[in-house]
Order: sequence, then C-alpha cells, then structure tokens
Amino acid sequence: MAWARAAQAAAGRPVFGIPAGPKGLFYRFIQGYLLPSFTGGQVTTFRGADAEAAWTYMTQLWAATAPASTNCEYMQEPLARGEVLVAWDHVARLVGATKEKPDDWLMVPAPRGPKGRGYMLILAGTALPKGGLERPAAEQVIRGLADPATAVETLRQNAFFPVTSAKLPGDLPGGIAGEAAAVTAQATSPDAILALPPVGLGSRDAQVGQVFRDSFRAICLDRRPVRPVLDQQAGRLQALLADAKVPCWAPDPAAPVCAVA
Repeated sequence: MAWARAAQAAAGRPVFGIPAGPKGLFYRFIQGYLLPSFTGGQVTTFRGADAEAAWTYMTQLWAATAPASTNCEYMQEPLARGEVLVAWDHVARLVGATKEKPDDWLMVPAPRGPKGRGYMLILAGTALPKGGLERPAAEQVIRGLADPATAVETLRQNAFFPVTSAKLPGDLPGGIAGEAAAVTAQATSPDAILALPPVGLGSRDAQVGQVFRDSFRAICLDRRPVRPVLDQQAGRLQALLADAKVPCWAPDPAAPVCAVA
C-alpha cells in the first residue's frame, strides 16, 4: 500500500498492478495472500470481521492500482513497458520483465498482514493408472521429471521452481536468481502462512474460484459495500462445499468437512 501510494504520487498516475484480466491470477492473490495474511484462513474465515478488514484494505489498494490491470493476464508485459512499476503475479509471469536488465529489478517476498505473511504453494505430483501400458517406460519418465537436474533446468527455462528438494545452483539467470531469493525469504519467514489452492473439489474447483473473482468484482470494481457482498458470496461458497464434502486445506484448520464459519 505504501509503495503503491508513494509511486502514484511521484508518477502522477497509479503504477501498481495485479493480473485482474479474464485469465489473470488475481483470485489466487486473494485466496493465498490477502485473506490468509488478514484472517489466517481462506474458507472458514471467509466472511468474518478480519475478512471484512482485508477487503476494505483491498478497496484502498485498488484505488492506487492502474485501472488497466483489468486487462492484464501476465504482469511481465506491463512491467517491461513501464506501464506499471510495482506488481504481484506468479513467478513465471513476472520473470520475463527482467530478462534484458535483471539488475534494474527488485524481487521481494509478499508483504505481511495482521496475521502473518500469507503465500500460496502449488503442489505438483505424478501418478500412473492401474493397468496402464508401458509401465516401465512411464516410471522412467517420472524418474526423469523428478531428477534434480531436470527440475533445475525447468527453473532456468520457465521460472517454475522445483517441487522436490533439488538444491538451487548459484548461477541462475539474473531475474530467476532474484525470484529464488525472494521465494526462499518468503517461505522461511518466521511469520509465513502457507496456503494451498482448493483441494479435492474436482469439477467444482472453477466454481469456487469464481466466488473469489465475483467478490473482487463486486467490492473493488462495482464498489458495493463489503459486508453484504461477503454474506452473499459466503452462501454460494458454503453451498459448493456442502456438495463437495471435502476436508479443509491449508491454511484453514483441519476438519473432515470444510465449511464457512
């Protein structure tokens, strides 16, 4: 907030950006960063007083955000063009801005909120179907994908960080090296709050994501009062969870069936 406001005052226009376009990941910002940092949860705390404070903060941040963010799906392009100077996005959707002059860029962890430093981690895995053909060859593919050298090369080429314990080398490209330092500092922060994307929802995953998208649109774009929006969207979210009957995922406390409090 302080950076966004100071930059706006200096530049004479908003220069903070989030990927709020149709295919942007702004809803992951809300699920994994904003709400955990303010509420300590994602689902069970969806409509509490802490969530209301989070969304009030978000309306203030949006007032210092470049309006064109609603057209942005990857923040690296507007960063590279100078349309925005500070931005949040997925690591693989930021690094392109740094390729030409990596030393001109500062990569930093997500900011902390009243409850801690929320951040989202995507767990990736592989599996083989029972009775599948060419099992030995398939197992070889999985071993190759999990090899530390493969993981590091994937990072070099695509800015996707290893999902294994592969040790990162000291000669990563400039922008990726900056991201690696920021990601490490973020994950090892003493106040870090690990958040996961919705787990176990199957076909309902997109519908749950839409709840967060619609909350953003109603509160930040349409400027509707926070409390009625949260109450309405909480009803939608609870109906989806009631149908799914899945356990809670991080950072919400473990429960056999997740529900909005």
